[in-house]
Amino acid sequence: GRLAFDGTRVRIEDLTVESRPGRLVVSGWADVIGEHPAVSATVRAALDVAESARLARVDARGLVGRVDGTAEISGGLAAPVVKLAVASRDAAYPPLGSIDIKGRGSFKGTRAVIDGVDLTSRAGALHANGSLELGEPTKGAVPPASHLDLRWSNLRIDDLARASGYPLTIDAGSLATGSAALDFNARDNYPPRLSPVRTTATSSL
Repeated sequence: GRLAFDGTRVRIEDLTVESRPGRLVVSGWADVIGEHPAVSATVRAALDVAESARLARVDARGLVGRVDGTAEISGGLAAPVVKLAVASRDAAYPPLGSIDIKGRGSFKGTRAVIDGVDLTSRAGALHANGSLELGEPTKGAVPPASHLDLRWSNLRIDDLARASGYPLTIDAGSLATGSAALDFNARDNYPPRLSPVRTTATSSL
């Protein structure tokens, strides 16, 4: 890659970092000084799930495959907008077999917006969207809530029970379809203080 500085702005062209966990490529520019410093950059990553988990000392529980991600960063340097997109490639989890994960969202200041996360496997499909407020509210203001909408379809109860490590004594052979809405305070420590959580849900078998 190439790196240049003209006295006020840093320019980066395909700056690449490669290691066993994956590959990271950065391109764009950022103002170092100026009345209104700004940034515009794209970060592309391709990560091996198992290697990344090992490096982070996280138990991946047999999850393998790769994740491709893109982050587009733009706006004021102090509080830019970050747009994210991720997608799995050749991913598999032993209890569920092949799985596919796709997601899009954005982050600005203290608020994250989940445009959509979709997970599909032989055990069914799950979709999530919503927003998370991660910052502290201003004094005297009502703290904004975090909200998630969930939808699931054709969930195989037997497969999910086995994947969770608690297989049913007798296979139910049931499929579940439904939805849920959750309102909570994401600023609280987790666990055990994820909020109080307010939930509404419907499901059918």
